[in-house]
Amino acid sequence: MKIHDSGLQGLGGAGNSKPIRPAGQTRIESGSPDDGGTDIVKLSSASQLLATAKALGATSRQTRIDSIAAQVRSGTYQADLGQVSRAIVQGHLTN
Repeated sequence: MKIHDSGLQGLGGAGNSKPIRPAGQTRIESGSPDDGGTDIVKLSSASQLLATAKALGATSRQTRIDSIAAQVRSGTYQADLGQVSRAIVQGHLTN
């Protein structure tokens, strides 16, 4: 079995160049070169999905912060006094 991993290019020197494949794809050849037994394996893109989710979360947080800041500037922001007092007490108890 031969494994060609496009992520390892350049490690074997200049004379060892192979065609470039998209990231996350690995070609595996099984058997002899004559039998045509070539499979394509696509690796998980979970890290890309996590990065996208993180970016969306940051965007929604920033939107909320901007909204609250605008309310504070205009004098219309009403804080939940129960939440504020609980946060003060909890902060004091944990420190």
